[in-house]
Amino acid sequence: MPSFGFLDKLENFFRTGKFGENSSKSLKKGIRAALKRFIYKDGLLWRPYRGRLLRVVRSDTEIREILTRYHDENNHAGRERVVREIMLMYYWVGVTEAVKNWVKACSACRSRAPPFPSQPAVLFCLVYGCDASSYAFPELSFHRFPKGDEQRMKWLQIAQRDEGSLRTNSYICSRHFEMSCFTLTEEGQLVLSPDAVPTILPVTVKGNEVIQ
Repeated sequence: MPSFGFLDKLENFFRTGKFGENSSKSLKKGIRAALKRFIYKDGLLWRPYRGRLLRVVRSDTEIREILTRYHDENNHAGRERVVREIMLMYYWVGVTEAVKNWVKACSACRSRAPPFPSQPAVLFCLVYGCDASSYAFPELSFHRFPKGDEQRMKWLQIAQRDEGSLRTNSYICSRHFEMSCFTLTEEGQLVLSPDAVPTILPVTVKGNEVIQ
């Protein structure tokens, strides 16, 4: 992956259309080549990959935050699962090695017994800019994308994602649905209506999320 400093210069070119002062010929050549592999959208750098847009990670701090979220706060998930889930959203070269080293260095993983197979997985909301997970927000409910094409496209539109982003375990959390989308069962549980469509966008869009 290009250095973080190079990515700053690439972003500046996307925003201004100009090279920085005293830019060398090799730097200009590198930026021109990178323009074919990256795009600039919503104030962020992205890397197209198999029909998806993956957010380019810009610092070691961001990498640590991502590893913390997908491993430490994800029931200390195993290496393969962490790599797979990260690669659905983010781009940086060396993610597999980074995850391997992170999990290996995890004191909690070294000291605890293997988790029970029945331990529930942590669910993440796919809506762009939403930071909800079943770990951080246990009071929320998480809902799979519908199979019907028309309804699913409406869900994707509010999620600001495309079909390539979907997996069998893709969800949207309950805070993107109006209360009218839910019905109350005799047991007192709120159940999402089969024809429900999310309409509520996140209040703020965070810039710390989307490999090779």
